[in-house]
Amino acid sequence: MQQIRKDAIITFIKNSDKENKEFGLNDEIFSMPYSKILQAEQFCETEELDYCYVGFKNFLWHIGIQTEGRHPLIKVTKDGIAPEVIEEFIIDITEV
Repeated sequence: MQQIRKDAIITFIKNSDKENKEFGLNDEIFSMPYSKILQAEQFCETEELDYCYVGFKNFLWHIGIQTEGRHPLIKVTKDGIAPEVIEEFIIDITEV
């Protein structure tokens, strides 16, 4: 990925038509601070994990390996957002 400031906002839009990279009105859209992705990368590095998740629960973004009760969930590796997430979502980055 390009150089992104950690205060940027990253928006995920569920990609319902993967071939045409189009989305519909009912597709899932959510945003999070890019700093959460960076924290998740660091978490994977320090805990020696292949991947972890950033998930929303109780009005906060949490980082960890558990998925229960967290929605939406973004899978992150020590190298960044997991490839399957990039295929599943159209990703937009807004610099603050």
